[in-house]
Amino acid sequence: MFSEDEWGMFARPAKCGEAAFPVLTPSSGRSAIDEEVGLLDITPGMVDETSPLKFLQIVAVKPSEVENYRMSSPFFVVMELPTECTVNHPCYGKQRPEDLGIGCARHWMVRLAAALRMTYAFFLDDTVRSWRGVTLVEDTQSLFGVPPDSTRARFTPVPLARVMSYLAEPKFLTEDMPAFASFGFARMAPEFLAVRRAFCRAHVYSGYLLNISKIEKERLNFKQEQFIWEDLVFNLDCHDVVRSNRFAMVKVPFSSGGCSAQLARSDKATFVRVGRPMGVEPAARACLGPAFGHSASRRLSRLKGFYTR
Repeated sequence: MFSEDEWGMFARPAKCGEAAFPVLTPSSGRSAIDEEVGLLDITPGMVDETSPLKFLQIVAVKPSEVENYRMSSPFFVVMELPTECTVNHPCYGKQRPEDLGIGCARHWMVRLAAALRMTYAFFLDDTVRSWRGVTLVEDTQSLFGVPPDSTRARFTPVPLARVMSYLAEPKFLTEDMPAFASFGFARMAPEFLAVRRAFCRAHVYSGYLLNISKIEKERLNFKQEQFIWEDLVFNLDCHDVVRSNRFAMVKVPFSSGGCSAQLARSDKATFVRVGRPMGVEPAARACLGPAFGHSASRRLSRLKGFYTR
């Protein structure tokens, strides 16, 4: 997985029998000894047609949780986030990663990937349980041996390795992916039954391939001060984001760990609405960042235009 030269250690290109990309996962409050356990063991999905694949998975955690995660599993490498203050929050002042959210974890994972000279890295949340290959409505290029239907999409269970091999197709990596900052997938949802387009410009989150070289060149990164919705803000900053509808992820809802404390429905909500049914407290607005001021349609709807790879 790694090699060394005069400049130090770096992530070398994958060889035969290895996963195409390193897997980077932010996690908090979901170790094996926590109330709810994150879906961090991706071993069952890292298989090709004949045998298991070797893979590198790095899980970024807060300093106080390092030992919990190290005791959880031998399948991944634990990345300890910095212990010192790393950002001056617009509302709360100087903050350490220990007190920040998922935006901080993603930010430092991008910096690690750049330091290891990764060209691409696959970001995967600890809530993704499985994957489905999608045969589109009236699909003319079905990838999964399933005849298309004229009225609804069809879904085929596939391993994570199948998703990665799709992304690692040589022509795509050399001709198309260099133009994109992020290339990701949607989650399973009822509206996916009617999907007809293979690609669209839309928000991606939870499972996506990040072009480390491109975002480093453009000096882009996730904002450390974003407690939630860091991926949507990042997508808007990057602009060059595309979603493939050829695959969809199945996610599991968690009531603890991760960003659950920032949700109003949480029993232990950190930020809640008080006295403003249609608004948000200033502290929460600062926590979410400038993208929170955009309309719901701006944040959550599909972006204009389509890619046609």
